[in-house]
Amino acid sequence: MKTVSFGLAVVFLLASVEGGLFAQSKDVEKRLSAFEKQLNAALRVIKEQDKKIKEQAAQLKRLEEKESPGGKIDEAIGKYLKEQHIEKPDAVAGAKKGKFYIESADGLFKIGFFGRVQLDFRGFEGGPIEPWGGHDFHNNFFLRRVRLGMAGYMHGKPNKFKVQADITHDQVHIRDGYMELAYVPWLKVRFGHFKPPFARQQLQSSKYITMIERALPVDNLSPERDYGIMAHGDLFDGTVQYGTGIFQGADGDHGDNNDAADWVYRLNFKPFKHTKNPWLEGFELGHGFTIGNQPLHRGFRGRTATDVDFFNPGSVAAFTDPTGSTNVQVHGTRTRATVDGAWYIGPFGLQWAYIHADEERGHTPYVAPGFASNLGSLESQGWYVETSYLLTGEKKSSHHVKPKHNFDPLGGTGWGAWEIATRIGQVEYQSRDNLFNYTYTDSQGNVITQPFKHQQNTAFTFAVNWYLNPHTRIGVNWVHNIFDERLEAPERDLDTVLARFQIYW
Repeated sequence: MKTVSFGLAVVFLLASVEGGLFAQSKDVEKRLSAFEKQLNAALRVIKEQDKKIKEQAAQLKRLEEKESPGGKIDEAIGKYLKEQHIEKPDAVAGAKKGKFYIESADGLFKIGFFGRVQLDFRGFEGGPIEPWGGHDFHNNFFLRRVRLGMAGYMHGKPNKFKVQADITHDQVHIRDGYMELAYVPWLKVRFGHFKPPFARQQLQSSKYITMIERALPVDNLSPERDYGIMAHGDLFDGTVQYGTGIFQGADGDHGDNNDAADWVYRLNFKPFKHTKNPWLEGFELGHGFTIGNQPLHRGFRGRTATDVDFFNPGSVAAFTDPTGSTNVQVHGTRTRATVDGAWYIGPFGLQWAYIHADEERGHTPYVAPGFASNLGSLESQGWYVETSYLLTGEKKSSHHVKPKHNFDPLGGTGWGAWEIATRIGQVEYQSRDNLFNYTYTDSQGNVITQPFKHQQNTAFTFAVNWYLNPHTRIGVNWVHNIFDERLEAPERDLDTVLARFQIYW
């Protein structure tokens, strides 16, 4: 009997435990269900808050991008003036990103003022030299550029304009003067006087290039500013940039004296621009091309970075081309092509280019006896590779360098940005026929005529740049030139030191 009673007690105890566990399980499920509802509600709130934050960020961005200066601040000021019945001024003036400007109150008109001053020094190894052209080059200081300009828009931001003048050498030259219609980013139309879209480094402003002067092939073979009309723009969210236009065809050595025009185009690719990959986002690759008909005139000249002629037979009477002229004459179609690139990785920068030019020498009216009327083209080509590194860790780009800490010895906040750079470049001129003949009398009294078909210069450059602040820079370059043919170049390799003191705004 006792055994039966104990068994029944155990059964009742297990039943009560099971019932309690079952009840607790139900209670846990309830609590979990309630917690899930609270969690979902919290997630909905977070999602809504995130949406509001994004909307506020977009609104703030729109306010910052407003045409009126100061964005939200200017809008608040306008509202306050209206509430106080105070008349808002017709225009406002200020400074933004280092540039001074005047803007109408309605934001439809704006003029910004900019400029630069470059004081240079050139020193030649062993003092003054006398190249074969007979020019004397002395160690001296001089103003390389003094540029003043203004840019802005009228009747809205899409109607842009720019005017820039150079006032060095006691003369005023209009370097840029153009209007631009920019209603959509993929199609902008520019007309006036400006740089044709051809070579990467030529399109870079002189205040931003790493070395004091541009590379040999860029200086000697690229088109300079010209009159024309151009369409350009950004495609595929800025990963492709294009420019194409019709220009008069003038260059730095001669003006335009015929009815023909040059067609110019350029493509530039930034395939990794939006990847946010620090190793790839700064990679660029470009290509340019020009073609046009040229009247009878002297062909391309060759000059070093310090303006020493190494290919300019027209300046010495002893040099004549096969036609008897004292210049290397060209006449006919002129084409130029370039492939170039850049790669910026943090403080490191790499830039390179290859340029080829072909100038026909056909149908010249000045044909000496024994020579054909169509001579081999003057073929010019060149290349360069340039590297740089910012020792103080700033980010390198194709624009200005912004030091992490401006130079301020009194405040002790920093010593600016420091950069080292190297470049090797080469340019050469050649033809299947004689480019020119050099006539001279030897020690025996014999008159000797020596033909030349080729001329070449290779230049090595080492540079140090000191950026005191975003608008002040001091640079020093050492350049070593090696000439291929001594008879039409300086009698020795040429070493020069260049220095520049630059301020711009």
